[in-house]
Amino acid sequence: MNYRIKTEKEFKREFGENWHKKVCCSWVKDMDFLFGRRLSETQNDILEHEGIVGISGWNISKDMATEIDCKKIGIYIEDNAITVTYNEYEATAKCHPKDEFDFNKGLAIALSRLARKLGEYEAEVEETIVVKRKAKKNILDEI
Repeated sequence: MNYRIKTEKEFKREFGENWHKKVCCSWVKDMDFLFGRRLSETQNDILEHEGIVGISGWNISKDMATEIDCKKIGIYIEDNAITVTYNEYEATAKCHPKDEFDFNKGLAIALSRLARKLGEYEAEVEETIVVKRKAKKNILDEI
């Protein structure tokens, strides 16, 4: 499970106007900077198993958090091409053999093509992971 702390609007909708006093650990004004904050992997695990987690010195109970759906983008690099995948969608940007490979430009083009295929962004992407690299040289060291 992946969690983020609820927004003030979500707290009010679920618990009513006096939501500060109705959540398990209570909420004080100094905690407002935590609204909408995503939890780390470790914090997710602790909250999932213990029902409470400490964040920046404050106790956050499970009723203060909401599950989020993490979407992942796969980035595949092979020679002078970058392929980006998202669910069943895929887009590729290839560099002309005579041109110098530019990772950033290739990634931007591939992401743009992927976005066009999707029509619009389906969801906020939580993580980007390089899942495969078949380059002859380490392209990422050049960035």
